[in-house]
Amino acid sequence: MLAKLQQKLSQRARLTPIGMDIGPRHVTAAQLEQQGDRWKILRVTSLKRREVEEGTTVVGGFARRLGETMRQAGYQGKNVIAGLSIPELKLHPLDIPTRGDLAEHDKFCEAVNWEMDRVGGIEAGLASTSHWRLPDSDTNKTTAIGAAADKETINQTLQMVTAANMNCEMIDATACGLTRLGSILRRGRPDETNTVWAILDIGHRMSRLTLCLGEAPVLVRTLGHGSQNWTERIANSLGLSEEAAEVHKIDHGIAIEKEVPDPDSESTQPEISEMILDILRPEIDCIVNEIERSYEYIMRCYPERAASGLFVVGGGADLKGLCRNLTERLGVTVERIEHAMKKPGCMMTVAANIHQSLSPFAAAIGLAIEPDKAEHTEA
Repeated sequence: MLAKLQQKLSQRARLTPIGMDIGPRHVTAAQLEQQGDRWKILRVTSLKRREVEEGTTVVGGFARRLGETMRQAGYQGKNVIAGLSIPELKLHPLDIPTRGDLAEHDKFCEAVNWEMDRVGGIEAGLASTSHWRLPDSDTNKTTAIGAAADKETINQTLQMVTAANMNCEMIDATACGLTRLGSILRRGRPDETNTVWAILDIGHRMSRLTLCLGEAPVLVRTLGHGSQNWTERIANSLGLSEEAAEVHKIDHGIAIEKEVPDPDSESTQPEISEMILDILRPEIDCIVNEIERSYEYIMRCYPERAASGLFVVGGGADLKGLCRNLTERLGVTVERIEHAMKKPGCMMTVAANIHQSLSPFAAAIGLAIEPDKAEHTEA
């Protein structure tokens, strides 16, 4: 009787906290509804900082505008899960034995704290640290990934949320939030648990890659420039303003490497797309090479696992032709999260009133998914 009641309660719809990705140029936010194993994206919001507000310092005027924007957008509740990314968050692979006394959770955590004090790169006493465990492997000595941020960064994040009249209940690694999002999108697929998969986050100034095994991020690294650098390359190569280059980038995208243009077409789009591809080829080559190297490294660490697909998120994910180019070159399926949600059986949907691309909001969406609520539950 009690078990049935608990099951019914667990199936009731509930609102998540607000996921908030606080960047130096803009803040993105999201809120979801969870009902059992199913999730619906209810709200996504982006607020750009004015030029004088850019950076990590808390600006009262921006924080108040943020709070007012959230209220007008209909966000419910005031609890926030905020995210930190590289370089504000420093991540370190840790080789800590899991045998003997260290097999105990508390002892292992103590060892992590000692090791992070040694390798964290932040003066002792000025850092906040955490970690997550990695799946067991006979060939991989890394047993955990340690995360460290200086306390000033933590305090500025807390102050920003507080100044917006909200409550920061948790600060999480953005990579972990993205992994939770990807895990839910992959749920029910044949390769859900036994393969290595990845998320490529192409931000404004920096791109980051997270490789995952099941529901655990096992490698997080930067891949160099972000989408703004692509715009600057196009502008410099074609003698355009950055505004005009951005328009061309969005409207035409990049050509597909193996696709033969239609000789009877009167459109100039194929030529422009090929031109943009040639301009961005060094950037894309770099991304492909680093993704391949990262997959190869993790496959050596977990040789019993197979390679699986990759999600592309962030503002740069909307570049036309990017997913198809990466799919052809990497040999795995590369997709945006909107495409994943259209697949039969996907556990995540989006509210009908949301029409913009979800790629720039992926980090905020993932952060809104609480770690203890993301786990799969039996029906």
